[in-house]
Amino acid sequence: MYPHPRFIYIVFILILQYIVDKNRLAVLLFLVLLNILAAFSQALSIFVDEGQYLLVSKKMLDGWVPYRDIIENKPIGMYISLIPAVLLCGKDFVKLRLFGVFIVSLTSFLIFLIGERVKDKKAGLLGALVFILIESFPNLYGYNLLTEPIANLFIAALFYMIICAELGYPGALVIGALTAASCSVKQTSLFVFIPLAFVFMHASRKLDRKKLLLSFLIGGGIVAVPMLLYLSMSSALGDAIYWNVFSLIRLGGSTLESKFESFFVFSFFLFPFVFFALLSLEGTTERMKVVWLWLLSSFIFVQIGYAWLHNYLFIAPPLSILAAAGMGGTRRKKRRKDGIWESVFNGIRIILFLAVLLLIISELRMMIEIKKNERVYSFHASWEEQQEISEFVSSRTNKEDGIFVFRNNAEIYYLSDRKPVTRMTFFFWDYFAMMNESEMNEFIIGPLEEHRPKYFVFNAADFDAFEETRNSVMVKEYLDSNYELVKKSGPLEVYERKS
Repeated sequence: MYPHPRFIYIVFILILQYIVDKNRLAVLLFLVLLNILAAFSQALSIFVDEGQYLLVSKKMLDGWVPYRDIIENKPIGMYISLIPAVLLCGKDFVKLRLFGVFIVSLTSFLIFLIGERVKDKKAGLLGALVFILIESFPNLYGYNLLTEPIANLFIAALFYMIICAELGYPGALVIGALTAASCSVKQTSLFVFIPLAFVFMHASRKLDRKKLLLSFLIGGGIVAVPMLLYLSMSSALGDAIYWNVFSLIRLGGSTLESKFESFFVFSFFLFPFVFFALLSLEGTTERMKVVWLWLLSSFIFVQIGYAWLHNYLFIAPPLSILAAAGMGGTRRKKRRKDGIWESVFNGIRIILFLAVLLLIISELRMMIEIKKNERVYSFHASWEEQQEISEFVSSRTNKEDGIFVFRNNAEIYYLSDRKPVTRMTFFFWDYFAMMNESEMNEFIIGPLEEHRPKYFVFNAADFDAFEETRNSVMVKEYLDSNYELVKKSGPLEVYERKS
């Protein structure tokens, strides 16, 4: 069914065509440079989510099994994706940031290729630039080792295959593998099935529907089955299902108030691009319809789940492509009666370009402010503070000794190379706030009493922000009764167990 020589030949030609081509290589290098500048304009620290993902990836290399030995609520593909970062970058902050640059640069290059095929090279390059601008906005995103940027790489590759390559059985196989890869990184990636259904329904008019679906399923199975087998053979499949599905259902997503707040901020900062995207409707093609489906379906799924600001990164690739298409106007011939409308549209574009310029100036000002403070929020520790606390703990303990970190500073486990005494190393806020007495004993008080770790790392600023909850107060009371402060750096405090 799949002649291997032909499939290898197709892949080889694609690589040769798009990588060796001097013009495209120049664009790729240009985008890499911009992403490097954007990445190092951010607050110099490992973001709370990044630290947790790196920790789980590292523990997988140490033989720990996600969900069974260490709890997280993201699919296992996320941690597998970061294993190369752990192996290649270790604890080197610059290398970790460059790994993120590599991911986002590939995504922005794919956006360039899609935009080029949807409209022209100018639209492709503008789309890539808009994506980098959105991706690097400091107070909203700016962290490239989160689930959204990594899933976006697979999703962009998937839509590149749909839009730029002629869909056939080998193509459906690759699309199936990319779909499984994106969904194994972030649950929200399931939105891709909406535009995929549209594309497959149209493709099935020319191709055998059963063979097309079988190709897609085989591709997905190549990626998904080994992961499921690993979890099943490690007796972790039940835990994986609970933490990836039922724990999130229990939380019920973010509150309606939170969603409105995120949507307002998103709309305020990105409204020029949304309006530019609407202008692209003037010359919609079949390929642009697929991109619109990509945008609308991703937006719907973000709103259904946790509509936090970084979740909107799923919207960034299609929005960038459509905004770029709207920036350049349409190719249709001008007619005299269209002159007035053309002038109106050109005036709108000028206003929107000025809005984008204002957005860029705002972004630069925020970057300068964040650079000065070395953090986005008061409870974010800087890289120097994270290192200082980690070195303090590691210099006073053996590698086999356990420590406890509360609440969302799992990077201390990662940087100090000290094992956590509890399965839960990242107390995602909503879940922690609603934990009952049994869960508090299972994940916090019980392990603390059983292992009696010498050091307890505590984020004082984080506690000040969320101390009103009963569970936070309970942990603080336990800390004050059994530990004493011995070290402080920024918001991070180290407590040593009383003798």
